This record gives sequence, C-alpha cells and structure tokens, in this order.
Amino acid sequence: MTRLANGGVIDRQRPLRFMFNGKRYQGYEGDTLASALVANDVLIVGRSFKYHRPRGILTCGPEEPNALVQLVSDGDQPNLRATEVPLKEGLEARSVNCWPSARFDLRAINSFLAPLFPAGFYYKTFMAGRWDFYSRFIRQAAGLGRSPKERDAGRYERVNHHTDVLIVGAGPTGVQAAKTLAKSDRDVMVIDMQASPGGHLLFHSCQINSQPGADWVSQEVAKLQARKNVTWLQNTTATGYYDHNMVIAVEHEPAESWLKERLWHIRAKKVVIATGAVERPLIFPGNDRPGVMLADAAARYIRRFAAVPGKRAVIYTNNSTTYAHLETFKAAGIEIQGILDLRESLSETELGLARKSKVPVLVNARIKGVQGRAGVKGVTYQDESGIKTLSCDLVCHSGGWNPLIHLYSHAGGRSRFEQESAAFVPGERAQAAYPIGGANGTFSLDQGLKEASDITNSLFGESTGDTGSSTAAGPETGDEVCYRIDQIWPEKELNGKAFVDFQNDVTTADISLAVKENFRSIEHVKRYTTAGMAVDQGKIGNPNVIGLVSRELDQEQASVGTTTFRPPFAPVSFGVIGGSERGPLIIPARTTPMTEWNIANGAAMDEAGANFRRPFFFPRPGESMEDAVAR
Repeated sequence: MTRLANGGVIDRQRPLRFMFNGKRYQGYEGDTLASALVANDVLIVGRSFKYHRPRGILTCGPEEPNALVQLVSDGDQPNLRATEVPLKEGLEARSVNCWPSARFDLRAINSFLAPLFPAGFYYKTFMAGRWDFYSRFIRQAAGLGRSPKERDAGRYERVNHHTDVLIVGAGPTGVQAAKTLAKSDRDVMVIDMQASPGGHLLFHSCQINSQPGADWVSQEVAKLQARKNVTWLQNTTATGYYDHNMVIAVEHEPAESWLKERLWHIRAKKVVIATGAVERPLIFPGNDRPGVMLADAAARYIRRFAAVPGKRAVIYTNNSTTYAHLETFKAAGIEIQGILDLRESLSETELGLARKSKVPVLVNARIKGVQGRAGVKGVTYQDESGIKTLSCDLVCHSGGWNPLIHLYSHAGGRSRFEQESAAFVPGERAQAAYPIGGANGTFSLDQGLKEASDITNSLFGESTGDTGSSTAAGPETGDEVCYRIDQIWPEKELNGKAFVDFQNDVTTADISLAVKENFRSIEHVKRYTTAGMAVDQGKIGNPNVIGLVSRELDQEQASVGTTTFRPPFAPVSFGVIGGSERGPLIIPARTTPMTEWNIANGAAMDEAGANFRRPFFFPRPGESMEDAVAR
C-alpha cells in the first residue's frame, strides 16, 4: 500500500474493508473508492469502450472518463465514477465492460482490429446481409455496466426551494460570495458537489489573510452555517439550469439516514456560478496508459487522501500551474525524473520552483510514446538534442484548464474563446447567472476573491461594505504562479494512438478522418466520431477536439465553436427523478365575510368541512363549552 503516514483528511483510526474485482483491500474513512485504489496500487480499473484497452484512474472528480464501476453492494448500481463513490465498510465494486476480468479482457482483440473500426465505421458496414445476425453481436458489445435486476430499496424525495441568491460551488470564490451576500440579510443558498467545502484550497498550499487557505475556509463556513439566512448543502450537484432561473440539484447522502437522495427544484432571483475549472489532458501517443494521470489529480490524491500514485514521475506540461505541485510530489517521496515542457521559454518563477525542488526542466520537449502496457515503464521524448528516454512509473500531464461553463450555457449564456488562457469562457449572459472565479476564466486566487466580492456586491444594486478584504498571499512556495499557457498541438503524424476521448477511444486520427470526409460542424464531428458522447460528456476531452478540428480546417477555435452543453451535468438516477414530492403540510383555511367579526368577539373557531373554519360557540372568560351553550 502506498499511503503516507501523515496528512490528508482520512481517519486512520477507522479502517474500512472493501472488495474490488473480487479482491479484498483496505481504505479509511474519508476515502473515495478511487483514492483507496490508488493507495492500494491498483493500476487497471477498467477497459475502454471500443478497443477494450486497459484504463487507469485519470482524474480526481466528476470528469473521470476511465474509472467506471458497478457498485454491487448498494443496489447493483452501474456506471458510477469511482472518484465520487465514498468508501464504506463492506463496499463491493467491479469494473465494467470487460470479460473475464479487467486485467485480462478477451475483447481487447479489438485493439488489434482497430483498422476495421475507424471513425463512423458503423455507417459504412453492416450494409448488406442479415441484420438479425449482426445485431446479436452488436448488442452484446454495447453498453458498459449492467442494469440492476432487483428492485431499488432506496428512498428518494423531491423538494422545492425559493431563495434570493443561489451559489453553486463552495470553493474560495463561492465562500467569499456567500460571505459578502450573507451580510445583506438576503436568503442565500450554497450547494457544493464535494463532501467538504474549500475547492482547490483543500489540495494546494496557499495563504489567505496570512493563514492557510483551508483554515480560512473552515472558519468562514462555520460562521455562514450559523446564520439563519444561509442554507448550506454539501454533496449536492447542480445538474441543470432552466428557464426563469430554476436550477435542479441532486443531494447525495442526505443527513436523514433513511433517505438515499433528494432532488431539489431551486428557484432563485440570482444565481452565482462558482463551479471552478477542470484540467484538460495533453495529446500524445500512449496517453491512455494506466499510470498516466492529470497532474492536478495526482496532487489531490496526495494532499487530500495521502495516497501516492507512483514512485518515479515524469511531468509533461504546456502551462505554469504544474510547477506549483513540485513540492507536493517531492514531499510525498516521488522522484521526479524531469519536467518536459512544450513551451520554448519559462518564467523566472517557474524556473525558481523547479530549482528549489531540484528538478531538471527540458523545454521544447515532446513525448513521442509511453513504454509499458498494463502500466508505465518509461517515456520516449524528443527535444532539441534528439530522441531520448526516461524511466518512470507515473506520467503527470497538464494541458491547461477549462472553465466549467456548463450551467452558464444551460441558462442560454454564450461562450467566447479567450486566447490568453486558451479556453472558452462565459460570454453574453442570458439569465441572471453570474460566473466568478475559475468558472469565469479567472485563474488567479487573488483576482477571483476580489471578483467574487465585486460581483456579489452589485447583484442587487447595493453594497454590503465588503470590498474583498480577503486577499491571497499566494502559495507557500513563493509568489502565486501567474497562469501562462502555450497551446501546442501534436504532430499530425504520430507513431501510436493518441486519444482525445478516453472512454470512447476517439483518437487524433479519427478527428482528422472526419474532417477529411467533409464534416465541418463541430456537432457533426462529435456525432460521427462519438467524441464527447460517453458518460463524462467530454468535460476534459472536447476542448482538445475543438482545437484539432480548428487545425484541420485552418480556422480559429472561436470560429469552430463548442458543442451544445445539455443537462444533466452529471448522471441522475431514475429513483431521485421519480421520488415523492414532500414538503410542509399546508391546509389553506377558507373564511366567510363574518370570520373577522366572529374572531374579534371571542368565537371558538373549528373545522366545519371543506376547510371552512366557523364559530362553534362564544365563551365568556372562564366558561366551558357546555356553560356557553347553556347560556
């Protein structure tokens, strides 16, 4: 087991036993299934859909495309992301889409038959002969997890809620927004999909008001939760933003032990979107191997769960944020073999962080391939001096950050491409939706906190007096790393498969073929190649698809545009959709023109049928009903 002796939010006094793919493992209270698998050195967690290539854990959140599991121990639930399954005693899960096992999958023969399965192959084959013969094999290969056969024993409910302001996300900007608005005595509701508030402050060492960011969050949240005008929900995912400022959210594991999930219909006058951003992968041959992980995800497993994903790492990047993780990796005992940076030049801050951690940096370097099949054994790279190899068992890569603009787009908001951050950010507003922080393309913590105060102060045209007094002092390793990125695409001809959609096995060659076959609209390319049509809905992969299409068409990414963001943001169970609608019991009273006079003259009112309340008798002081009637 690769678990640090100290650190993280896990409770080492409460070990939990669980089973994965028939084998017994141990984790701790506070783990997710994914973090427990990382700590137990489980590399292969599943297989890809088309080629059945081995897959490992790639991310640490709801954007995970690889680690889909069938949760056998809790109602036989299919296609759950291991990154979002809280570990429990006796939990039992297994990989999906593999036979007979994830480590040895006979259907992996599809990988050798890849030339028969290019983009859109299903439109070009099965054109003649007996469909009833073909369909048997197609149906057996279709799908991932298996639908449960037993009745769902869980209990669900649906509630309605009205509030002045809904804040989606409880990271640093969401907390700052709530802090600002709560002072105005308006009704504020905060929902956050994580088990604990804080967002990236839980995984990065940065200071706010001369104290650790995580401590600042804990203090502010405690104050907010004590206020009567603030409703606070963790483990709650906003799945869709609809007309008239209605947001639908699913609360997982409510406080009531008898309730499995609760569906919230939230109507707000204003909605503040503080959902942050997700890291996108780089494109290189072998980027789907188990042991290849997003850099931020690797840092999160270390800092939050004390789970170390490897011993010897190579870092591959095109942006500055990766350098902030060096100290975390070194402190966890990971030997960093080198940083391969696609950019031609680095800032003094980045070079200083590398020197401090004693990590060699190679600029203008590209990974040409990943050695190993069931895990990483090394990488082949090319820089100005030629082609070389580095031995490693972990590749941490980062291709920049994508603001989570899904809810903003659900509301009808437009997006625009920002060249400086190489990402699509919120554009023209359609409803009363106000993105802040990472969700708005603001990647500086200091600027994000100020933006949260400024925007929330102006929501109702009034000031709360808070002008963003909480400012970030930057990471403990030095000044805050200014976000710098150069979006550099891979060569058109690659020696090996480079994936842009990990779950559906969509490669750079598939995107190129679709454009060659005259597909010009990004929506058509998406459907022809199935890029972004898997369970993760392209959260991390679609920006790369857009970039590749823009290169093939020789157009700007802004001209190519994005695919349509549709709800739900994350999968929603049928149980919670069909849950009973419960709320406060309300029986409206019906009155007559004499009701006010009767009450004023001391009448004892009682039900008289059809919700009418009428006088039954008029007692004097000290009289009983019998005395009043007799009088």
